[in-house]
Order: sequence, then structure tokens, then C-alpha cells
Amino acid sequence: MSKALYPEHEKMAKIQDESQLIGDFIDWLKSRSRWKMDALNLGPIDDMLAAYFRIDMGKIEKEKRAMLESCRQARREK
Repeated sequence: MSKALYPEHEKMAKIQDESQLIGDFIDWLKSRSRWKMDALNLGPIDDMLAAYFRIDMGKIEKEKRAMLESCRQARREK
């Protein structure tokens, strides 16, 4: 079995549906006037979901940069 080229992105893709559902629920909770309280002001939802699913956003950023560089390299080779 070969090693994944972008492992953190693959990890994120696997939890995408569940993460979206949880994020939508949190947005819905925040939109309810009676739920607008400090307990729900925990920061950006994306950061909370990344922490919950153990997604390293630093690694995601590095992989994005590697993807972009790979695309640039491919264009130069044409």
C-alpha cells in the first residue's frame, strides 16, 4: 500500500459529511435567540470542528502549498 500524498486532506475528506452536519447544527443553535450565550461563543466553527476531528490545520496548509507547487511544476513542464 502506498503512502498518501496528502494524508491530512484525505483524513478531512473522510469526515466531511459528518463535519458539515455538526457545523450546520452549531450554526442553527447560534441562530436561535435563546441559545445566544457565551457558552456557544467558542470561536470559529471550522477551528472547533478541526479540533474535534483531530485535523491539523497547519498540516492542511502545508499540503495546500505542496499541491499548488505541484500544479505550478506541471505547468512549467508543458
